[in-house]
Amino acid sequence: THEWPASSEPHPPLQGDGYYAAGGVWVEGVFPGGFYGDGGEWTSGYYDEAGAFNQGYYNQMGDWVPGQPPVGYYNASGDFVEGVYPGGVYNEANEWTCGYFTETGEFVAGFYNESGEWADGQPRYGGYHNENGVFVAQDTSPPSRPGPGAGLPPPPGEEAEPGPPGSGGQTVAGSAESVEDADGAMTEMQL
Repeated sequence: THEWPASSEPHPPLQGDGYYAAGGVWVEGVFPGGFYGDGGEWTSGYYDEAGAFNQGYYNQMGDWVPGQPPVGYYNASGDFVEGVYPGGVYNEANEWTCGYFTETGEFVAGFYNESGEWADGQPRYGGYHNENGVFVAQDTSPPSRPGPGAGLPPPPGEEAEPGPPGSGGQTVAGSAESVEDADGAMTEMQL
């Protein structure tokens, strides 16, 4: 049996050897910070040994805060901005770069691939912004939308090019496509 430290308040799991899951079942491993509900939505929090769910999250200071964390992201200055993070930024040359800023303003290049896993660098085939403004990377297969990476919003100060309904227009700089050369070898071309 696994015991929480003595206190009148419930305790969230710490980085240790395990955590309680639904039903009070002990799971060996690192606490994920929350769980997916029956509808697929993420809720930050933990289960106690009786199987009761307690909403909350660890803040920047490492303190447990009841409730759900604010939705947002850090900008280049390290300030927290509430809202949905688009998945990257336009650099000084108005080129889209996937990644995020840390709370210190450091940029970390990367993206969530088609399997939902974090990948360092940039997606092989570009991508597009979905209807929520979030970048969807296309790393393992060529874009299924017209044009490489159709759907990105235009860089600041530019108008969007027309595109198919719902695409948002505009293309991704640095997209790549594999083509067969005269010798039959596959070569990656920058679009």
